[in-house]
Amino acid sequence: MRRVIFAVSALLLAVQFLAVEALAQTTKKVAILETVDKENNIRYGVRLMIRGNLSQAITNTPGYEGYDRVDMDQILGEHDFQRTGNVSDEQIKKLGEMTGAAYILVAEAAMVDESNVFIMAKILNVESARIEKVSNVQSGIDAEELQESCVQLAESLFGLKSISNKTTQAAPAPAPAPVQQAAPAQPAKQRGGWLPFGRNKEHKEAAAKVEQQQQQIVQQTPAPAPQPQQQYVPYSSHNRAPLRPDQTVILGIDLSQVRVYGAKESPEEFRKAFQGMNKLLVEEENRYSFRKSLGIKEHPIIDIDMMLAHNDNRDWATLKTSYAMVPQIDVFSLVRSYQLRDTQGMALVVVGKLFDKKRGKATYQVLLFDIATRNIVHGEELETDAGGAGLRNYWAGSVKVLTDKFRIRK
Repeated sequence: MRRVIFAVSALLLAVQFLAVEALAQTTKKVAILETVDKENNIRYGVRLMIRGNLSQAITNTPGYEGYDRVDMDQILGEHDFQRTGNVSDEQIKKLGEMTGAAYILVAEAAMVDESNVFIMAKILNVESARIEKVSNVQSGIDAEELQESCVQLAESLFGLKSISNKTTQAAPAPAPAPVQQAAPAQPAKQRGGWLPFGRNKEHKEAAAKVEQQQQQIVQQTPAPAPQPQQQYVPYSSHNRAPLRPDQTVILGIDLSQVRVYGAKESPEEFRKAFQGMNKLLVEEENRYSFRKSLGIKEHPIIDIDMMLAHNDNRDWATLKTSYAMVPQIDVFSLVRSYQLRDTQGMALVVVGKLFDKKRGKATYQVLLFDIATRNIVHGEELETDAGGAGLRNYWAGSVKVLTDKFRIRK
């Protein structure tokens, strides 16, 4: 009798799972392009928030999934697209083939005044290359209002209500915590593929039924004992004073999202090299100095303690890539995930995106953000030449070139 009950329960589970799978297969991808700024007067952080919030709002719309992780700007020709906002039929077809998207979303933004932005968005059908819907909204440029406006845009474009709550993207900056306890979040990972039972109401209901069935037929096992987190001895600034509002701290090189192309070294070798690259910022401060980048006379404060732990806890399975394409990184969420000891002042971080060994090039995103609000006030993508003896020094050479090239515009 117990075998019959178990077999029937297993069959029910299989049917429910297949039902959820069938629902997932009807989900349509929407490729979200870089926000167009024809007048070139909107901060990168604002444009990034628009794109990220639109992606999230569409993903939380039943039947649709926002897609912005692949660097689609290379196909479009970044400068021409930013100038015109136009996408040719051939480009639409290529984007559809590359991403598997059924639709393409093009958003254009223009400043109305110092604190408000006008956003117009249109949906292109990949198959017909025609515009299916156009909508617009005016919004303030603070994080919460931009999120609400992008949800409104998505609902207008797709005619469906988003099921997301308002706390996901516009959550307040995390409270400062000791570096030893930091378990850095990796927000970009969850957006890489379909997450069962989390997409819409039907998925959640099916998941609840599956969980109920499992609890009835499977005996719960004791939870494993918690494993101690790896401890880090403060490396760069043991007893420094808290940051003042007028000061800037260098957080180091964030390599938690970087992809490596054409290199033969193992992930473990890169792990050691990544730690060494950050330590060079302290050990050879004169050589890897951001003093000129920030336009100051003295060396800035360097505090890489958090970054050492952050990089070491990355997903090493995603390190190597089979194509030399610069990935899109949700730097807005990345900055919010940092658990910093300071509560005020500014922070500068260099985010690694692609290490292309075949070309000897490294691509970075340099970000300057307000620690209290986590608002990005300056962002710039740079490609630099790598070079040096040994794995660490080879890619550290690209950071040296970056410090010579990068300047904060005042």
